[in-house]
Amino acid sequence: MTDVAARRFWLASPATATACGALVLVLLGITVTLAVLIHQLTVLNVATGLTIPLAYAAVGVIIARHQPRNPVGWSPPMSRCG
Repeated sequence: MTDVAARRFWLASPATATACGALVLVLLGITVTLAVLIHQLTVLNVATGLTIPLAYAAVGVIIARHQPRNPVGWSPPMSRCG
């Protein structure tokens, strides 16, 4: 295995998947805080603005933790971070 390949697999670890999941939770918390500050926190905003991204990222984190070399598992949590 080359040095580049070894580094790539080192980055794709369960710990990295957990860190990405934690980042998604922090970003969703910031979203709620900002929605409260601008008086836009409604049931509809919470229902769509939090539950869908949270479920999407949770499935991605589970896949990335159990199969770190599977790039499909890394797609959902990383897309929620951007």
